[in-house]
Amino acid sequence: MWNERNMKNEGERMGNGIRPRFFFFFFYVSVLLFLFAAPYSGTAQTPPDGTAGTGTPPAGEETPAPPPEKKPVATMPFLGDDLAQSAQLRSVVVREVEGLAEYTPRHISSDSFPETLDFRPDEPPDPKYLGEMPYVLTGEYYFDTEDLGHFQLWLWNSADGSLVYTDELVAEDIEEAESYLPALVSWVFSRIPPPPPPVQLTVDLRGMVEEVMGERNRGTETGEPVPFSRLYLGMRVGGAVNAYYSRTTDRYDAGMSQGFGGEAAFMVEYRPWRYLSFLGEAVFSLDVFKVFKINQVGNQDIHTTSQYTALSVYFPLMIKTPIEVGPFSISLFAGAYYILPLGQIVDEGASYSYRIDLPLGLMVGMDMGHSLGPGDLFVSLRYGRDLGMTMAHSGLQYTPNRVALSVGYRFGFLKGKRQETRLLRVTGTGTGTATPVTTGTGTETTGAGTAGTETTETGTAAPATGAETTGAGTAAPTTTGSGG
Repeated sequence: MWNERNMKNEGERMGNGIRPRFFFFFFYVSVLLFLFAAPYSGTAQTPPDGTAGTGTPPAGEETPAPPPEKKPVATMPFLGDDLAQSAQLRSVVVREVEGLAEYTPRHISSDSFPETLDFRPDEPPDPKYLGEMPYVLTGEYYFDTEDLGHFQLWLWNSADGSLVYTDELVAEDIEEAESYLPALVSWVFSRIPPPPPPVQLTVDLRGMVEEVMGERNRGTETGEPVPFSRLYLGMRVGGAVNAYYSRTTDRYDAGMSQGFGGEAAFMVEYRPWRYLSFLGEAVFSLDVFKVFKINQVGNQDIHTTSQYTALSVYFPLMIKTPIEVGPFSISLFAGAYYILPLGQIVDEGASYSYRIDLPLGLMVGMDMGHSLGPGDLFVSLRYGRDLGMTMAHSGLQYTPNRVALSVGYRFGFLKGKRQETRLLRVTGTGTGTATPVTTGTGTETTGAGTAGTETTETGTAAPATGAETTGAGTAAPTTTGSGG
């Protein structure tokens, strides 16, 4: 029995010595296996493109949208009767702004800018302290006559200094004021107007290109200055209603008589500038008129009328001011002319030679034209008066006044070339969604389309018909406007 007890005690001693060694051996082997196996695990391998940790989803799955970037809000030093308590409330406001999902505070320290302690909290701060931050907070904590604390918070637009919203709380002490601040901050920031909803844009690439091509054929309908010809050649024909003032002579009585005539003219016009030209003509004029004649029969004077016909040519030289409105034009002109008699003046029974003493005259008038073919069809109305006296060998002396209405056509030559620069930017075909982004006082709209086309045409006369297409993939049109 004693032997059995001794054998049992020996076995326990052996067992107690072997067990610790076995545990240490197993621990060391496990550590070595872990160290050697860990580098070969497939869960920490770097992708071939070096984008480790980006969380790129497998092909065919949508990439999750990144969280919206928070808008920075500048917090100016808060002012008041007790700057320490104002700073205490400012720290609570900053903490509440940090808890908002869309905004993050940016401190404007009075240590760096001591002059900010002299600013008025009810006025927007100088933009030079704000940088690119879209909003700024100012505040004031003061006491009234009943020792009640008033705290007012202002939220401003940094870009234009406009007030977004302001609110005020009243508390008996600063601890009560701090308890009201979370609701006050949330309420003030909730008054920021939301961005406008997305805008659906539709861009018709084919229609825009066809519209630009059609402008080349419309010419004057685009409102652009139309090239004009430098030189015109033409002619006109028409009739005249004339007045003749005769003087008293031995055989003729003084008076005014009316007559009719006709004229045909050849013209040449030089137009160096758009609103100024010089016109020269050679006008063949036929005058048919009656004068008061005195015939002596015995000892008596018999007063009769006699019809005369005279042919002359005169050469006007005038200055014109053409004005064009689309295909129509109107011109005012004035100048002088030189007149020469042709042949003889013919009476009912005889003909007489005649001359013109001071063969000069003055003329004014206007033309109205319309572009037709290679030139212009026009109607001319003009008034001319001789400065001298027409004297016939028969003793007749008169001065004619002419009012002529004629129709003519003139051909244009040396037409100037139109300098034309056209820039066509077309982005997208089909429909896309434009997402407005509000920053400060402006609204930027960006949309999506497919393919981008840019056509630039610069040249003379008709621009080139080709189009240059640049870019591939997805293009985004951008429109910038002013919002509130």
